[in-house]
Amino acid sequence: MRAFYRVRTRIPALHEHLWGAGAFALDEAVRTRLGEFPDVTADDLWVDRQVAAAEKTRVRDATVVVRRPRDVGSLLAVLRRTRRADAPTPHTSGQHAPTPADGVSPTLTPTAVVRTVRGPRSLLDAAVYVTLVTVARVQLRRAPARRWERDESSRR
Repeated sequence: MRAFYRVRTRIPALHEHLWGAGAFALDEAVRTRLGEFPDVTADDLWVDRQVAAAEKTRVRDATVVVRRPRDVGSLLAVLRRTRRADAPTPHTSGQHAPTPADGVSPTLTPTAVVRTVRGPRSLLDAAVYVTLVTVARVQLRRAPARRWERDESSRR
């Protein structure tokens, strides 16, 4: 678990998006422009694709507590749900930050993971990260979930 999240914290682009941030706020002009939110799993991803980078501001002193999964099974559930939510839909295609055809976030490419490697330990971290993401994708391909999956371990 620690290895996976060490990699995530070292991918700079993950700090530039609204999804996964824990919370976001919209000013009146953007909220009005967006209109009604579609019925999507990841509203943060949808909003991120609607709002240009120049319109986003990170509030430095604002903090949000996001509890990470405590075990691999719970992390895999989150990764599967994320993978489903990240896939292009009629509501997300053609937006500011389009997703490649295979549904992989542009910032979570193998190249982005490789760039986090600085030595033996970070190489091992990257291997763990890639393994877990791959396992989640294989599981989803074999048996697409028909229910909402979430991390139950952080809710105890």
